Amino acid sequence: MRRIVTALILALIGCIGDDITGSGSLKPVSPSPVKSISIYGPVEVENGQWVAFTVSVIDVSDAPVRNPAVNWSTSNPSVATINQTGQLHGVSEGTVTVTVSTGDRASEARLTVTPAVCHPHPWDDGCL
Repeated sequence: MRRIVTALILALIGCIGDDITGSGSLKPVSPSPVKSISIYGPVEVENGQWVAFTVSVIDVSDAPVRNPAVNWSTSNPSVATINQTGQLHGVSEGTVTVTVSTGDRASEARLTVTPAVCHPHPWDDGCL
């Protein structure tokens, strides 16, 4: 019985090869190349306010990429800044291009930072 078990174990090791001992090398699975990237968000924001942008990334097999690694930027950080989660802050009045990219693909959107609007309190003449 011992010889049969030993023979089975050796047969399994032979079928699997070096990877069972850790001496073989496994290749990491690389993500599918990106087919398209799309940006979604507002076209304007008030000075001093925050808004959210989102992104959709599609791979070459037309499947959505979950939690894609992307880079966010604006064309003029003195007008608007954006962090790496897509949260944009209006800094001063003007227009910027918001860009999201991954690999060799990018998508852009125009955004205008408008003057902050005074929203008076009903109980006094002040603004929020």
